[in-house]
Amino acid sequence: MAPPVMPVSETTGPNVPALILISVLGLGGLLWWGVRQYHEHAQASIDRGMSTLAGTTGTASGIVTRTLPGDVSLSFARGGLEDGLLSYLSSGAKGAAAFEFDRIGFESGSASLTPESREQLRNVAAILVAYPSAFVMVEGYTDNVGDEGRNVALSRARAVSVAHELMDAGVASNRVGAEGFGSRKPIASNATSAGREQNRRVMLDVNAR
Repeated sequence: MAPPVMPVSETTGPNVPALILISVLGLGGLLWWGVRQYHEHAQASIDRGMSTLAGTTGTASGIVTRTLPGDVSLSFARGGLEDGLLSYLSSGAKGAAAFEFDRIGFESGSASLTPESREQLRNVAAILVAYPSAFVMVEGYTDNVGDEGRNVALSRARAVSVAHELMDAGVASNRVGAEGFGSRKPIASNATSAGREQNRRVMLDVNAR
């Protein structure tokens, strides 16, 4: 008599449905990873093409050229103060708007503008000359370090320096004012160095009529 044939244990052979499921999951994972990598690469390419603003005394990537009324050609950083100011004034909008100078600086503890500041100030003056119905107030601010009386005086002196540069570049004196506010109206926490740096700023308050 032939020996009985023992049934094959389910644990000794491959489980076909389980292998199929694992294969499908693995393929799905590879497809998901590939799609994610594609989108991340595409987003990185888009981000590299966009302009970014680097801060109060930083720069914006990319240069644009615009023609102002009077056939004046002006080149400046995309996304910077000049870009926003020109877009606002050329839109014909009425009322007030505020812009932060992003490419000016001062000698430490003084109101003396750095040489690099004058390019942006010349650009802003050219825009204001091209749109004579706009009136501006230059506003200076500091962080809260030190005596507040000195901070107010320094912030005003810096605002006056900027206003004088605009007037020297052709903006009528009756269209430009200057004021200093010291550490008032902070836009960031003075508890950190990064916040204090943001609070040390000069603003251009524009009133288009």
